[in-house]
Amino acid sequence: LFTTCKKNILAIVFLCFLIVSCGDNSESTDSTKAKKAVIVKPYTDYKGKFHKGHVRMPINANKNAVKNRIQSKKYYHTKGKYLRKKK
Repeated sequence: LFTTCKKNILAIVFLCFLIVSCGDNSESTDSTKAKKAVIVKPYTDYKGKFHKGHVRMPINANKNAVKNRIQSKKYYHTKGKYLRKKK
């Protein structure tokens, strides 16, 4: 009697584990889907300042696009430093 009870418990645990592991894994499917543009609604912050709504475009994951984005960020971040230098 004790061994059949153990077998039943093991079978139930195994079935529960199987159901949980085969569940819908939304994290893996989100990374493979193409990202869409997101509309940000207008809002008022805690100081009462109004922010207009806008469209947040998805980031391009192309290797060249990433490289260009980094280069332009560096340029705009450091360009004032070189203009202000005294000769």
